[in-house]
Amino acid sequence: MKKYILSLMLLFVMAISHSQNYFPLLQNSAWCTEDYVGTGSIMGAYTKKSDTTIGNITYSRLYKGNTAFLVREDTTLQKVWAILPNTPVETLMYDFAVAPGTLLNLNYFGTNPCPYTVTSIDSINTPQGLRKRIKLVTTNPTFNPNLYWIEGIGSSNSPVYLNEPTYAPGTMSVGHCVICAYTSAHVQTYTGACMIPCLGYLGSPCYSFITGINETRIDIAEITLNRISDDLVSIRSVNEKITAYKVFSMEGRLLRCNQSLNKNYVLISTTDWKNGLYIVEVTLENDKRVTRKFCK
Repeated sequence: MKKYILSLMLLFVMAISHSQNYFPLLQNSAWCTEDYVGTGSIMGAYTKKSDTTIGNITYSRLYKGNTAFLVREDTTLQKVWAILPNTPVETLMYDFAVAPGTLLNLNYFGTNPCPYTVTSIDSINTPQGLRKRIKLVTTNPTFNPNLYWIEGIGSSNSPVYLNEPTYAPGTMSVGHCVICAYTSAHVQTYTGACMIPCLGYLGSPCYSFITGINETRIDIAEITLNRISDDLVSIRSVNEKITAYKVFSMEGRLLRCNQSLNKNYVLISTTDWKNGLYIVEVTLENDKRVTRKFCK
């Protein structure tokens, strides 16, 4: 009898502990995704910008481009609902309290509901610590057979994945992949597993929250970038020290990076670079950042 009571107490304590340790999806301010288009891909960004109240229910607005999603979360029930574009009612998007063996019908936007079964629950290590990971499997040949939900992050392919189904591999469009998620500038909560490094993709919608860049308007004379030869570029800061720099191609590929500087003058060799346009992001003291373009 004592063992039975102790077991019940242990289960109760574990339940309370788990409830207290729940990591909300809406703690994040932004997600960067890789969106497959035909045989290529582009960067996509989800950003949480504001809340709105409908009736007595508060929803967060998640934007992707000009598309808005209304999302609400119950941290006690550990569930997340969404109102997808052009739909009048909300749909259950996540249930992080499910158990193995649970059968779920996922209502992907624009398709028939797809049945998934929860097959296992484990954890994944993220930049912010361990998070619960739920594996769901379907036998529907139209969709990818394996789907993962990650507590505090969302789906491994998109935070609002019901609007963007992950189709079966081998089709022209194979879905979407979360590259990274951020709670705020410089605070990364997730590094994705889609083989894309989480860098500052200049010109992409992910760039601002990946780097946390708020380009400070500084006097043009404070920092200068000069091409002093065919294979050499100089960066000079008049007042504050240069603490780091990154060089990107116009396609967003990181070519050079030095993040351990403390100088007013830096030389960058461009010997191995092709002729073209490049972008330099310079970080000054107090985390002020500025970008400059140059041609080789």
